Amino acid sequence: KAWVQQGASPAATAVEGVSIREELSETAPQPVGDFSGLMAEINQMNKGQGVKLLPVSSKPSDGLILNTVDIAASFGDAQLAGLQKFAPFIVEAELGRTAVTNASFDTLSKFTHLRALHLEWTSVTGEGLAKLAPLSELTYLNLSGTRVTAAAVASIGSMKNLRHVYLYNTPAQPASVVVAMQPIARNAQ
Repeated sequence: KAWVQQGASPAATAVEGVSIREELSETAPQPVGDFSGLMAEINQMNKGQGVKLLPVSSKPSDGLILNTVDIAASFGDAQLAGLQKFAPFIVEAELGRTAVTNASFDTLSKFTHLRALHLEWTSVTGEGLAKLAPLSELTYLNLSGTRVTAAAVASIGSMKNLRHVYLYNTPAQPASVVVAMQPIARNAQ
């Protein structure tokens, strides 16, 4: 509409009052190294009840997914700290609904290849969230249902690759935006 109101020039490269967010280019995931030497321990862990470390693919360099779904209620900061030897190989940490706290940020900062972090419905408040800033591959962060504040989220604002941050049902949730809808004129035929 703005383009038409401004003359509908086919040569226009910008329209006054309209900004279009520049698309961020996707970077290829970095290989995490070979965790084959840890496979006996990973397989043993995966057979029992508890935390699971699941390979992303058949290539060890694609990394591991930390899965806590089956033991979420009993998985906390101490259990996370016990997984530090696997930290360089974990690319996704599913910690939603666990008992992790702000203390988990110390351990998570060592997950150097972390791309996705699920902290939804945990008791984190965001204090120490800035410790995640060095995680250059982190693109997804879910903080929904936590007590994270806008100030805490601002501390990770400089993370250049962080593209998806979910803040539903948090003190940091952006104010609702009400969009006025124009009624559609219908022609009776």
